[in-house]
Amino acid sequence: MILLSFDGFLTKVPIPVKLADEAMRCLQAIHELGVLQKDPRAPNILVHPERPGITWIDFERAELFSPRVALGNLSVNRKRKHDFHKGAKFPNRSDQDWAKECAKDVVKVATELNRFVLR
Repeated sequence: MILLSFDGFLTKVPIPVKLADEAMRCLQAIHELGVLQKDPRAPNILVHPERPGITWIDFERAELFSPRVALGNLSVNRKRKHDFHKGAKFPNRSDQDWAKECAKDVVKVATELNRFVLR
């Protein structure tokens, strides 16, 4: 059984500048968490009528930059062991490559949102 909650409606055209700015800030926050969205389009931004803000959806193409243990034990006296992701497939990228990919995401969504912004 899958239990899903209602996240909101698709953004309607035209959108206010405030909403476009918030979408950009949220995408940058997603990047700062080490997640590359890979599909940053306006249909992947939802607006909920009863709560402020937006919700990014559709992370099926997303890539993780630096995996980390969610609830693992951390010792301050030893170096961290990164054996937890040996079987996982994470992109082997440099910080510069990561920055380029994030910039592509930002430019793509900025271009699309600028077409929809209320003038």
